[in-house]
Amino acid sequence: MPELTPATEKDLLDKEGATRIIEWFGRWPTFHDSYLLDLHLSIWERSFVRVHVYRAFDGAPNSEAIVTIFLGRLLRSEVRGLTDQLLCITIYRSSGNFVVEIEGAYELSGTIEAVDISFDLCPWPPEGRTRTGQ
Repeated sequence: MPELTPATEKDLLDKEGATRIIEWFGRWPTFHDSYLLDLHLSIWERSFVRVHVYRAFDGAPNSEAIVTIFLGRLLRSEVRGLTDQLLCITIYRSSGNFVVEIEGAYELSGTIEAVDISFDLCPWPPEGRTRTGQ
């Protein structure tokens, strides 16, 4: 596998949904404290990783949101385990493609490589719910 280079805000800025994420958090988040909500891998449609970003970074104007990372034209995936514990997600560039690395506090880990990447953000808590889920 070619060398991985961390994707910068500039690498992602022209991707669908990236501007909304930057506007919400004040800058590109670290995805360091995230909870996995959904993981969908497909060779026929867009794959995605959906996480509850619990703390984007210290001092973020909005610290929580549901972020979906969409991966188009999946090239490779290696995912092991499953957990509802905190994750660290890092996005890399590799030979023009995007690699999402998932590091779990316990059992979940892996990488997903795709040709394209895009994003969606849903504010937390979702409309009609409180922070306690009521």
